[in-house]
Amino acid sequence: MVIIEEILGYFLIGFILIAVLSVFYIPFYFLLRKKIPLIRQIVYFLFGACVFIILSATVFIGINIVPAGRRTLNIIPFRVFTESWEMGFIKKISQTFANIVMFMPLGFIFPVAFKKARKLYTTTIYMALFSFLIEFVQYFIGRSSDIDDFMLNTLGGISGYFIFAASKNGITKETEFVIILEYCPNILDTFSASFSVKCGLSRTISGLIWFFLSASAQLFCKTG
Repeated sequence: MVIIEEILGYFLIGFILIAVLSVFYIPFYFLLRKKIPLIRQIVYFLFGACVFIILSATVFIGINIVPAGRRTLNIIPFRVFTESWEMGFIKKISQTFANIVMFMPLGFIFPVAFKKARKLYTTTIYMALFSFLIEFVQYFIGRSSDIDDFMLNTLGGISGYFIFAASKNGITKETEFVIILEYCPNILDTFSASFSVKCGLSRTISGLIWFFLSASAQLFCKTG
């Protein structure tokens, strides 16, 4: 439960940052609206927001140029799973999942934004290069540079791509009605007894998230 709460906390921070960035983007929308369609702008904005949030979490926050003797580097794969951390097991697991989850939105929006990235190997290469660049910079700014972080980030990007691939073709006219009929009534469940509240809410949220991902992927790809 602690791990889930911490991961959800990261998502909440991300949504807040996107909301703030969207406010600053409004003037650019009006400047570009005659050249770039709204949907395209939304896609590019979300891509840029994902990149900015990742860089903020991994590079911009806590930047501090350090001498060579104080730099930390780990080139031993899977060391994160074999060594204990001073911060404790729970923090270790949550940070591991965070490294994966952090790149999942980028892995999803990247092939949506760029047609040439709609192949698995293309997205994988770009996610790996971006993660490598982050780890390379972290080595010089007082943060640990770790091959495990590189692999987990890349895995997150690949996972995001698989969500894109599944959602792109995962919804049809027929399944739209199935989703609506199956999940919308569960909204009422959230107001029932305490035990059914959690079940109904979780099913409703999961259904709506899948519906949104599927619809957005198809819409953006068709217009792109």
